Amino acid sequence: MISNFFNKSSDKEYSEEDFKNDSKTLYKSIKEGNVKQVKKLLSSNRKGGKLLTSVDDLDQSPLMISARNNNLEMFELILSYYKICKVDINNPDKNGYTCLHHFLSMSNDINPNIISILLEIEDIHVNVNNRDLNTPFHYFCQKFRAPNNGQLKEIFDNLIKKGVNVNAINKNGESPLHKAIFNTTVAQSMITLLLENKSNVNVVNKNGESPLHYCVRMGRADLVTILLQYGADRTAVAKDNKPLYQIAIDENFTKLADLLKDGGDLSKISDGASTELMSLLQNPTLREDFRKFLREELICEENINFWTDVEAYKYLKVDYFRLLKEFYRIYDKYILDNSPFEINIPYTVKYTVLNFKKNLPPQISPSASNSSISSSNSNENILNLNGNNNSGFSLSTTPNNITTSSLEVNSTIDPNCSNNNILNNNNSNLNSNGNNNNYLCVNSANNSSSASSSNQSSPIISGNNLDIEKLQSIFNTAQCHIFNLMCSDSLSKYKKKSFLNK
Repeated sequence: MISNFFNKSSDKEYSEEDFKNDSKTLYKSIKEGNVKQVKKLLSSNRKGGKLLTSVDDLDQSPLMISARNNNLEMFELILSYYKICKVDINNPDKNGYTCLHHFLSMSNDINPNIISILLEIEDIHVNVNNRDLNTPFHYFCQKFRAPNNGQLKEIFDNLIKKGVNVNAINKNGESPLHKAIFNTTVAQSMITLLLENKSNVNVVNKNGESPLHYCVRMGRADLVTILLQYGADRTAVAKDNKPLYQIAIDENFTKLADLLKDGGDLSKISDGASTELMSLLQNPTLREDFRKFLREELICEENINFWTDVEAYKYLKVDYFRLLKEFYRIYDKYILDNSPFEINIPYTVKYTVLNFKKNLPPQISPSASNSSISSSNSNENILNLNGNNNSGFSLSTTPNNITTSSLEVNSTIDPNCSNNNILNNNNSNLNSNGNNNNYLCVNSANNSSSASSSNQSSPIISGNNLDIEKLQSIFNTAQCHIFNLMCSDSLSKYKKKSFLNK
């Protein structure tokens, strides 16, 4: 009782000068990780509540300071005092920003786990508007940066579970989809997730501009392609009455204008880039430099890794157990939801893979087959340009044991892929030295199997027979999509960076 009395007395006499001194001490203690001092300062309900809502010279609250220092322990400690001191985590500041607004605004500077911790709070508000009518989700879509697609999808799904409005409109009439186009690192994945969760692809802002308008003005052919796949209206006209293709011409994106005007496919804007990218990928030094750029700058190294893994898969000796085991490895690594290396492919492609997988037997245990491959050590004659096992792949070295007939199956290209000519021209260099070994037999006991056997109308699995054409076609569709994304966006950014570094 006496202790409580003195505590109340001291709270009542908490002067403005004491508050300023305690605030400075608190900010310093948080930066230094002094848990004991922070607990001491926040232990009084009245003092603690006032200190929690204070801001430093940069308008940062104690919770924000701990987040910027990426100190999870300190962050969780300060967060716990919001409940102890009965401070509402949803209280807005003078500009209408709540904690969630702030944290999703600076999500490219903090540990994504901090956002996950915030979203675990039961009564956190995800649809509150600030003065500009932006919700926290607007900032998330524009600024979030993740080390992999799996982490992005995890936080995105948590927001969806919290009831986030994917079609919320700010005072400029912009939806989160508009904002996602400005994301400098995960725009492709973010836009795909939004569209998969019923974001309106043709929503317009106050100037009548749809997300497609934003993409065209920025010359983002990769994003234009994604939006068109989900039903974006290429004939939409904003208040300036300019057709989209005319905007592309004005911005000097002539090939993009052809795509929008004629209703063509991505080949109209990527044929030249396809040849350039293929040449880059065949050069070990440039390929590894490009891989490093994707990893460090664009955070999408999984794109080139998936492409090379599928390329290796095309030349894998057709053996039922090896093919099946490698299919599961690629599926688990790149296509499975929440994988750290999940690639950004349209849901229609993923759905096809899932349907195909349903007809396959379970994954083979290691004892079932001693044959397995990985992108770094399989088919070394194909994948190695200079004797270095880690160099990736090459389409210029001809293995002696590959026949024309085997390539007709293993190099099947999806008819809808825009880069058939590029890929087929490279694959055609592989069959000049083939011998009579038949690699189309899927059962070592039956060497009489031939290419025609895979064209019969048989089930996907029949004994040890695997529909190789179907399997390879599915992977080729995904591979072509990833290749096109690298052509239309990643390559141009890489070239620009290389030019600036000269």
